Amino acid sequence: MFYLIVFLFIGSLIAFDGVTTCYCPPSNRINLQLLKNIGTAELQDKLGDSSKQICVPYSATHTGFNLIPDFGKAKSVKAKTFCGPKNSDGSIDCTIDSTDFSLGKCYPEKHFCIHQVVCPVTHMASIQCSSLDLPKSDSDGECLDSIFITSGILREKQYCGKTDDGCFSPFQEAGGSKIRIVFAGGQCCQKCGYRIWVKCTPQSCYANNGKIARTERDIKKHEIEERGAAGLPTRYPRKVIVPAGAVLTYKNRLLTVKLTKATLQKIWTSKLQVRDDIAFGPGVLFEAKRSANRSFVGYGVMTIYYNKVYYHQQGIPPNEIPTALEQEFINNVVKYLKIEEKNSNSFDTKGNPGPEGPPGQIGPTGQRGRRG
Repeated sequence: MFYLIVFLFIGSLIAFDGVTTCYCPPSNRINLQLLKNIGTAELQDKLGDSSKQICVPYSATHTGFNLIPDFGKAKSVKAKTFCGPKNSDGSIDCTIDSTDFSLGKCYPEKHFCIHQVVCPVTHMASIQCSSLDLPKSDSDGECLDSIFITSGILREKQYCGKTDDGCFSPFQEAGGSKIRIVFAGGQCCQKCGYRIWVKCTPQSCYANNGKIARTERDIKKHEIEERGAAGLPTRYPRKVIVPAGAVLTYKNRLLTVKLTKATLQKIWTSKLQVRDDIAFGPGVLFEAKRSANRSFVGYGVMTIYYNKVYYHQQGIPPNEIPTALEQEFINNVVKYLKIEEKNSNSFDTKGNPGPEGPPGQIGPTGQRGRRG
């Protein structure tokens, strides 16, 4: 009997834990996007343009069917620096932890944090997710707590869940850009939190007191804009087909590909190489200067490298269909050639033209043609 009671007791604990660990009644859920927007608006001025963080509690009141967060008591809280000093190689390490993560404890409920990293303009930032444990609802899989990540080249992305399936892929950000990680914590099912590493690494290509650094930073920023929200690293080289009729314009290091009014590509590059066998001769490479203002009309293949763009003009695509006006012109030319061929054949039955030209006309040597 004793063992049966123990078994039932343990079973009830397991069942109880399974139900409550990640269950949050709809009446207790906080709109995390709303929480993030209100909290950021209230606290972001405390961060300035440097690497700082701020974590505060908030209260929530029911307004209609929604819980509205209030940060009135957090206005006196000051932001703190959290990145370490420069290492011997000039790099800087920043560790972003949820509250009490280093103590092995769960973060408190109704908690909000903004972590902001701004590496020097002469450095490159590398961002990596080390650990993640933020709850999802058992009933519908909705995030009950989340982190939101934005940067100069990364559109806002929301993450929750476990490290294996919730962590983001590592990515890089140019120096001088704001990397902001916002934690929005609700009031149900607190977990272990998160740890994110950010490393600022000096770049040897920067010189002249940051003059070159700013130029390279702008180029890198726009080159990896194509990643989109996932923030995955750009792989080089990669090929892009430029459709027939598209116009490539290269001006002040910006290469734009447009088809009518639609912009297909925008790439920042300090070097553009163009091969057009018809315009420049077989195998000849034309290199446009970064300050140039050049335009080319596709069809071709563009190969994008990390330090240049190579465009090979292919001429008219083999499957290109002529327009109605072009087809009419082609038909008229064919019809004219058939008439000329017919006249030539009927004329040949009466006599062959002379070697210098047709009868009665001046040939290329100045002599009149003779009948055979």
